[in-house]
Amino acid sequence: MKVCFVTPHLTGGNSHPNERLGGTLEGTARLTHELATRLRDLGHTVVAITTGPEENIPKTQRNYQLKTLGDSFSFRNLSELRTLVRSIRPDIIHFHGGELMSYFATLLGPEGPPKIFTFTFVPSVARQSNNITHRSMLLILSKLRQLKMKRMAPFAHAIALSEFAREELERELPGVPVSVVRYGVAEQYLSPTEPRIDECGNDVICTSGLTSERGFDTFLSSIPIIEEKFHDVNFMATLREFKENPKVPKTLRLLGPGAFIDLVRSRSIVLMPFSKHVAIDPPLSLVECMALGKTVISTSIGSIPEILDMNRGRVVHPRDPIALAHITCELLENRSLRTSIGRNAREFVTKQYDWNLALWSIQRIYAHAVSGAAS
Repeated sequence: MKVCFVTPHLTGGNSHPNERLGGTLEGTARLTHELATRLRDLGHTVVAITTGPEENIPKTQRNYQLKTLGDSFSFRNLSELRTLVRSIRPDIIHFHGGELMSYFATLLGPEGPPKIFTFTFVPSVARQSNNITHRSMLLILSKLRQLKMKRMAPFAHAIALSEFAREELERELPGVPVSVVRYGVAEQYLSPTEPRIDECGNDVICTSGLTSERGFDTFLSSIPIIEEKFHDVNFMATLREFKENPKVPKTLRLLGPGAFIDLVRSRSIVLMPFSKHVAIDPPLSLVECMALGKTVISTSIGSIPEILDMNRGRVVHPRDPIALAHITCELLENRSLRTSIGRNAREFVTKQYDWNLALWSIQRIYAHAVSGAAS
């Protein structure tokens, strides 16, 4: 089968030794890259249409073909996308992205091969993080698309990454079948050589970033509360790039940029106190930390409560540094509880986020879409 992927930013840099994960690729592009690589390994023909510098393509060393539309997907290059798709002649077009990307995919029209869309952003959650003007515009577009879908569904199938996302998408995509496929995590996150929870010290690391939207202010406000009870805690935060941040106290150690697994593998407690929606729902980094057996504390946004349920982690309300501090203290003083949570998290990811299961499900969706188009 010939599969054409359409997603932004697959031409990311190659400066990182972790090439299996696509070097510096993150989020949606990283998931697409993993799927494209594995489908190619299974013998499918894979071509990906993406954005980014043309000169990056020879450096990417992908096992699938890569084409770029330039800086971004827009109305201006919609015609070029149609031309590219016609020249590729795929059996399936598989989009990855969020609400805006889904409108772009819809504008391609009903003709051509069946279209599959993996929603890595949950539209209803992502909208809430926008200003009221942008949110209103997206809501109007969503209502218009729903009216159009009553006459003609633009997607043969939609894929959600969680049950929460599936329920939201079924409301927004009338007439489109929606399946939950939990894209797998890389094998290195499931390595049995990772440090056990009881081997990690009192390290508390915030991995969600240094912005207010990702909860960095909440994390900073929780530190003095935790220090009142625990004086020997090492507080850390991860960087995506080196830059000065006046909010960072001298006692907070900044790690990175670098391979995410290397930044968190030996840490005891991982904080992800998001205050607004996250780019991937559920966050890819959260699932990877669970695969490492880490104790994760996050917030009640999107599918996060679903993923951390059943004693697989802890969830607090956004922008609540007191609750974040109290839960962190509870876990710092109870090593056996951390071990139990970490074990439950790892077992859940091992069973649910398996690439073999994901590939089986996706290939079945492809086959069903192709046979439906042919009938």
